[in-house]
Amino acid sequence: MSTDAPVVPLLPENALANTYGALYICVVVSAMLFGLTNLQAFFYLRIQNPNNRSLIRYKLAVCWLWILDALHLALVIQLVYFYLVEHFGDGTILDQVVWSFRLQIIISTLVVYSVHCLYAYRVFLISRARRVNEKFAYLACIVVFLASGESPQPS
Repeated sequence: MSTDAPVVPLLPENALANTYGALYICVVVSAMLFGLTNLQAFFYLRIQNPNNRSLIRYKLAVCWLWILDALHLALVIQLVYFYLVEHFGDGTILDQVVWSFRLQIIISTLVVYSVHCLYAYRVFLISRARRVNEKFAYLACIVVFLASGESPQPS
């Protein structure tokens, strides 16, 4: 009798083709959209308007969101690399959640919260500039409060 560890058979060739294929295609499309994000951020950061005092805040927000987006894409690429390259065909690895997936959820939450806060800030500025009813200014506080209570549901 041999004392070697049992060999885990590789999965059939088409067993995960639909799942992994969709994952790979989504990462490629995300990388292309990130290229468009780079272009938009580049053009926005080149805007020069000395009359707009809040432009620097928006430029900082764009930089913050660009950094989060780049980090998110890097984590997703690492996730795909883990499953498709490092553990190619290994069916035993499918029940493990890789660390980059957990961190990606945190980054996604930061992106959503940042965008909601930026939107609330715009609502506040518009309501103050138009001198509309003060109830609209409180709407910004409600948006931030609701965004703070939102949490992602990992699957």
